[in-house]
Amino acid sequence: MTEATQRKPYWRQTKMLMVSSLLLPCILLIGLPFWATRLDGVMVLGLPAAFLLAVHGVVILAIAAAARFAVTQEQIDRWHGTNDNG
Repeated sequence: MTEATQRKPYWRQTKMLMVSSLLLPCILLIGLPFWATRLDGVMVLGLPAAFLLAVHGVVILAIAAAARFAVTQEQIDRWHGTNDNG
């Protein structure tokens, strides 16, 4: 593990990364019901746009957020010398 003086910046960066990774998907999940009525009239491939956004968009966004978190956390670990991959 790193020196005690380096632990605080490490955890600060890790916490900020976690908050930023979860913020957009949470806002979308909370805000989607408010926009769903406006998107009901829009049809995409024969399905309402609100349905497609809820089913596919949120899942894709969550996967992208998880991938971004993993890549950035690996960079933070390497920068602080705490990665266990060598």
